[in-house]
This record gives sequence, C-alpha cells and structure tokens, in this order.
Amino acid sequence: MKTTILSLILLCLCLKTYAQLDKDYSRLKCSGTIPHYFKQLLAEDIQKDKSELLNNGTKLNKKNASEFVAITNYGIKKYIRSGKVLYGDPLTLYATKILDKLKAVSDQNVDHVKVFTLKSTEVNAFAVHQGFIFITTGLWAHLENETQLAHILGHELQHIISRHSLEKFEFISDQISFGQIGKEELSDQFKYSREAEFEADEAGFLLAQKAGYNDSLLISSMNVLAMSHRPIEEYKIDYSRFEDSYFKLPKVVKLLKMEEVTSQWDFNAKNSTHPNMKSRYEKLLEIADYSDIESLSSNSDFTTCRTIARAEMLNAFIVSGNYLDGLYHNIILLNKYPNNSFLKRSYAMMWYARAAEINTEFGARYSSDFRLTSGELERFYFMFFKMSKAQLSTMAVREIWRLSIENPKDEFLVKLRQKSLLEFVRHPENNLENFKTIEHIERLTKERKKQRIDFSSSIAVLLDNPNFINEVNAAYRQTELRDKNNEIFLYSENIVDSNKSEGKLLLAKPLYSKQDLRKNVKKNVISNESKENQIVKLAKKFTKEDDMNLEFFGNMTDSLFETSNYNQMAILYDYLQENIKHPEYDFLPFNSQNLNQIEGIDSVGSIGFISMQSIAFNKRFSGAGAVFSTMSVFGFPSYLRWQLEPKQYSFLFTQIYDLKTHNPSLRYMKFCDTPLNVYLESAQIYNALNQFNSK
Repeated sequence: MKTTILSLILLCLCLKTYAQLDKDYSRLKCSGTIPHYFKQLLAEDIQKDKSELLNNGTKLNKKNASEFVAITNYGIKKYIRSGKVLYGDPLTLYATKILDKLKAVSDQNVDHVKVFTLKSTEVNAFAVHQGFIFITTGLWAHLENETQLAHILGHELQHIISRHSLEKFEFISDQISFGQIGKEELSDQFKYSREAEFEADEAGFLLAQKAGYNDSLLISSMNVLAMSHRPIEEYKIDYSRFEDSYFKLPKVVKLLKMEEVTSQWDFNAKNSTHPNMKSRYEKLLEIADYSDIESLSSNSDFTTCRTIARAEMLNAFIVSGNYLDGLYHNIILLNKYPNNSFLKRSYAMMWYARAAEINTEFGARYSSDFRLTSGELERFYFMFFKMSKAQLSTMAVREIWRLSIENPKDEFLVKLRQKSLLEFVRHPENNLENFKTIEHIERLTKERKKQRIDFSSSIAVLLDNPNFINEVNAAYRQTELRDKNNEIFLYSENIVDSNKSEGKLLLAKPLYSKQDLRKNVKKNVISNESKENQIVKLAKKFTKEDDMNLEFFGNMTDSLFETSNYNQMAILYDYLQENIKHPEYDFLPFNSQNLNQIEGIDSVGSIGFISMQSIAFNKRFSGAGAVFSTMSVFGFPSYLRWQLEPKQYSFLFTQIYDLKTHNPSLRYMKFCDTPLNVYLESAQIYNALNQFNSK
C-alpha cells in the first residue's frame, strides 16, 4: 500500500514536470533507484533464472532451460543497455498504477511483476517470464483511454501467469539453431499460439473487469491494435502549410485519389499461428456485459501521458531515421501545440535530415513510395515521392528558415538553417539565379501564375533577406571542403582527422558478439559479456601507456553506476545511433543539443564506440566435391579437412566523433575470414587508438 501511495505522489510530480507541452518538451528520463536486475551480470541472471525454472516444475529439460533463459535474458539486457528502457518516468508510473489495480484483484501470486516503458515507435506490448512487461511509447501514443491500457496489461499479465513463453519454447526448441542470437527483437522471438492469445485476451478482460473497468471500453482495445499500422491520427494534409502568397505547390506533387484506409481487423489467419483481431474481438463479445455502456473517455492524467509518449516518439523516429513518418506525426502535434519549441526543432530536423540522407549515394533508409501507404499518409508520401532531390532541399531550406526567422533566439534552429543550405547548394539547379524574386512574381499576370508548375518561386520571401544571401554564399565556400571530406569519409576504410578537438576520449562499452553456431546460446552470450569487460581493460592499458585520457560509459555492472549515469548513457547512445546513420561529413545530429546534460561533457573532446563481431558455422556438405576428391590419392583427405573446418568471418569497427564538429575523427575497420582471437582484438584496439592519438 505504501508503495502504491508513493507511486501516485511521484506520478503527480512527474506529470507536473512534463505537462508544459504548450511551450517545450524535455526527453523522458528515468528517476529513482536503478532496478537491481539492470546491474546484474548476464551470467548471474542466466544461472539464477535457470535454477528458478527447474525448481518450479517446468517441462523444459536442463539443456533447453539453459537455452531459453540465455535467449530471453540476452534480449532484455540488449534493450536495457541501449538506454531505451524507462523506469520512474510518468508513463511507467502511470502504467504501474494500473498494474497495481490488476494485481490487487488477481488470485495469482503476481507481486513480482513489473512494467517498464520502451522507447520505440513500434506499437507493441510484450511480457517475459521473468515478470517484466514492456509497453512501447508507440503503443502509448495510439491508446484512447486508461481502460484499453488496463486490458493490454491484463493480457500480458496472463501470459506471465500461464508461462506461455515457456510453452512456445517447448514447441520450437528442437527447431532452434544453436548460437543464433540477436537476429530478432525479443518481442518477435515468441509469437504465441491462437489458444494462448485467446486465453490471455479473456483472462485479461475478466481481470480488468474485476478491477472496475468498463466492458465496452475494454473491448475497444482491439480496435487500437487493428489500426496499429496507421498514424496516431488521420490528419488531412493542408498544403497551404508549405505555401505562401508567392508560392503554391505544383499540382504534380498533390495526390487527388487515395487508397482507402484498411485495418488488420480481418486478415487471413489460415496460415498463421496468430489469430486476427476479428476472431479475438468476437471471443470477448461472448463474455462482455453491455448493461452499462459508456462512451470513450480519457482522464486528464492519461491524456497527458499519451501526449508525452507522442512527443517522445518523435525522437525515436529521428534516431531510427524514419523521417517521413516522424514528420507526419510532428505536424499533427504542431497543430495542437504550435508554440512548442521541441516540436519546432524536431520538425526542422526531419526536413534537414531527409534532405541530407537522399543527397548521399546511399540514399534514404525508409522509402517514400506512396504505394506502400494509404489514406492521408499516402498523400503526404506522394508529395515527397514526386519532388526531386533539389526540390526537397529547397523545401527543407524554406521550412527551416521560416521557423528560424520566427524564432530568432533558438540557436539550434539557426544551426539547422545553416546546415540545410549545405544540402541546398549541392544541386546546380539551385543556383539563386534560377529562383524568382517577389518583384518578379508580382509582375506576372494571373494567367502566367496559374501556368507555373515549378519551384522557382518557393524561396521568393527569402531572396530579399540579406542574411539568407550571405549564408548561401558562405555555404558555397564550404561546399568544396565538404565534398572533399565526404569523399574521404564515405569511401575510405580507415580515416583520421588531424584537426580533432582536444580533450577526453569517451567510448561506449564495447559491443562484442562472437557467435559460434556449433555451440549453444548460453556459451555464446556469457563469453561475449566477459570479453567486453576484457576489452575495456585492454583499451585502458594501451591508453595509459600512451598517456591518453580515456573513459568508458555504459558499464552498468559498476557499483557506482546510478540512474543519472543511465540517463546520460541513453543520451550518448541516441547521439551515436543518429550519427552512424549519417556517415556524410558535416551532419548535425538532433541529439547533439542534449549533450550539455552529460556531466563533465566540457572536458570531453571525442566520443565513439568499438564493435567486434564474429560468426562461425559449419559448411554445407558438398556431394559433388566429395565425389571429385576421390579421383586422386590425397584428394579425399584434403576435402575432408576442408569440409570439417568451419566458415568463420570477423568484422572489427571503431568509430570516433569530434564533439565540436560532430564529424568522424577516426574510422578504423577490418574484415577478415578468421575468428576473433586475442591477437586480432588487441591489434584492432591498439591500432585504432594509436592512430587516433597521433596527428
């Protein structure tokens, strides 16, 4: 009871902190004491979890129990160590309040079950047998009321009670290839059977009903899940947002006829182990009581939490590189909160980042093919699909400059407008002489204005601005250096920038993944974790000898690691993930504006990461090779030796960014057909750090 009261007090305080969405928004942070599980070594988790499973009457044998706990614990740790799991934040506190209501009326022992928020645009909730329920910010953003959240939590709670993940593993354990870890997200590794889903639906419904929630609202959660592939709202595109009195978007970029919006309500589940929403809905109708039907409603605290989730989701869109979906959602929120500084900056960022990524040879990671969407989102995608790279760069400049002029004190918007011009001037057709001024447009007859279908008047309002002209000229002067550096950074395996900033080198805890598919998962994941710690010691040893100032972040097993460290780690990982997706020179990451929240960041000159990955697997048997090898005396022994030797590949990658310019100051990579070993690992670390330290 004391815990519940304390949670309610913390929830009220958190909501008050984050509720000023009409002005600004600060990214979600964890608060309170870091959960003990977060800091435990993976090997300890696996051993403890395995013992509990075997002592509680599981049908799994020792071998399969080891594999099961290795897979699930590895997946959970991967989420946690990415900084994407939230605790003590308003969303988690609110969900905990609802979960406590359900636990209070449950006749099962579920005191150990906890709920966390996962920063992801995916609309999903999933549970793991350890007693953790994860609700994504994407799902939060789509929910309509607290009752729907209660049903989803009840549903996931039943999966834990009935140990459905274990049952699923028992079914697939013989089909799982040894050693294959990390290929799927944890939420995708165990898709429950139809029977398990129906059971969880019904039990979750009855539990929420028992806790006092309305039947009709509970069933409505199925509608949310059926439309989870759609945006949070169906916003009708207002083209005038991108226009002014001197410029109208050409008709060629406006889609007149859209595909009808469809739901996943009644997909053909004949060949699927998963039931469709219609059948799940009909099952719930059999037990629902509509004697007290109410209209959909939301209390103010829930609505605030949902709005927070929607704002948080924008950062996840940026980090993942899904700029078009993010921009569409951003416009929806900007229409409601037009004075919100965070929304303005993220809106400008998505225009800039989209223009920057399509200007590279690698192109966009997320397609703008409107045929893959429907409804108003299809119209939005169509507009981008029809614009050329030069036109998109022009529109990005137009939108970012408009916001910057309206908000002259926003330093990040000023930086973005300067960066957007670097993308603009890359295209010969964007020579300022090709654009019409206001004076030129005013001389055109009405008939001529109607006939014009180009973008030549898109920046007319800027051409009379002396600051704009000066910054365009400055961008032209920078272009030659930028293109030269881009050629080096994008196409060279190993690079070193001699102009890197002075200061401490901050590295993420190394990512070490050695997968031997001839061995079981448990051996792989435990050895990987111990190797990561060895690499940290090795790097510190080398830098100490060279008198380098090196520090690692993200070591959650450190006794001094606290919630403040976790929050800082999350910022740094978002910064790195965003930067990695833009290998081009002179890119400005959105999360660079959060770096001032890192303790001691002023003494840091560079930040980076070390990644070492290796895979080993048996070769496929070659019957033809075996036959031909018998034609000579030594042929078959040689063939047999070749056949028994596994295929092995290793990829070693170190990248370091200058915190002042956000450009790569070191990229050092090596690909080889040998397994990772202590000599290869030592050479990678020594060579990379030695090159970084020398100018």
